[in-house]
Amino acid sequence: MLKRQQAVAIFQARRYMVENALAIIDAVMRHFDESSGVVISDDKKADLINSLLVVMTSEKESNPVISVGR
Repeated sequence: MLKRQQAVAIFQARRYMVENALAIIDAVMRHFDESSGVVISDDKKADLINSLLVVMTSEKESNPVISVGR
């Protein structure tokens, strides 16, 4: 029973993390859309959302990457 309780606790913790990460991302997207005047393409928004989700939900420490030119 202890393993099952542990699995449920891990699942609930990850769900909590993802829900809050999505709330943060939603706030960031609203900020860009409403107040900053910065126009971001849908592709760049998808990249930003992906990067934020990976960083906020990863179990490992993230390393910054600078992409130059595209």
